[in-house]
Amino acid sequence: MSAEIEYALEPDERLFRAGELLAEVFGDRMTAYDVGGHMTCSEAENVAEAMRLAGQCVAADAFIEAHAENDDDPDDLHYLGDDED
Repeated sequence: MSAEIEYALEPDERLFRAGELLAEVFGDRMTAYDVGGHMTCSEAENVAEAMRLAGQCVAADAFIEAHAENDDDPDDLHYLGDDED
């Protein structure tokens, strides 16, 4: 969709489309792992929530899973535990 068509959409449709575009980028497993791993838990949750609000729940869950794989602090929200345990 071109930018001209994007801006012709109603505001709610633009927000929904923005969530779809966000999901296209951050729902990709490699990108989610690379980028999500450098975010705090609250930052990752905010990105995921934006995707969920646009109905992109699968992408949001994939993003949180990839983020969680990088959590190494037991006090972090998404900490999965050590593989060595």
